[in-house]
Amino acid sequence: MHQAVVERQEKLSDLFREAKSLQKRNGKDHELSKQLAWYLCIRTSGFVEFSVQTILDRFYESCDNHKPLGFFVANHLLHHRRFSMNHVSQLVQSFKKTHGNVWGDVDLSQLESAIGTLQLNRNHIAHGRDSELTIEDMSTYFEHVKQLIQMVFKECNSLDGAVHSE
Repeated sequence: MHQAVVERQEKLSDLFREAKSLQKRNGKDHELSKQLAWYLCIRTSGFVEFSVQTILDRFYESCDNHKPLGFFVANHLLHHRRFSMNHVSQLVQSFKKTHGNVWGDVDLSQLESAIGTLQLNRNHIAHGRDSELTIEDMSTYFEHVKQLIQMVFKECNSLDGAVHSE
C-alpha cells in the first residue's frame, strides 16, 4: 500500500480509538458523541477519496500509456463532487474487462450503500443539516472504506503483476 494512504489510515484508526474511548468515559454527553461522529464522517469521506485517487494516480504514473487516462480520472471521475462507489467500480472494471469479475464475491451493494451514506452525510453536515450518525455507524463505514481501498489497490497492482508501493 502507498505510504501516504497507510499513514492517513493509521491516523484515522487512532482517531476512532480515541473517539470510542472518549465516548465510554463521557457516555451521557450525546452532543459530544454526535459531533465526534460528524467529524469522523468528514475525515473518513476525505480519506476514501484521497486514497482511491492516490492509488489510481500512482498506477497511471507507472504506465506511460495510461497518463492521459489518469489525468481524466483525477480531474473528472474522481472529483469530490462526483466520487461514488459506482464511479470507482466502473473505472476499475474497465481496466479488467478481459480478466473477469473485478470484485469477486464482495457484496458491492453493501459497499456502495456505505460510501453513498458517507458522502450524503458529509454533505448534510457541511451544509448545516442534521445527521443521525453515531460513532458505531462510522466504525462500520470505516471498515467498508478500508475494504474498498484494499480492493482498488489489489486490482491496480494485479493488472501488470507488479506491486506499485512507495
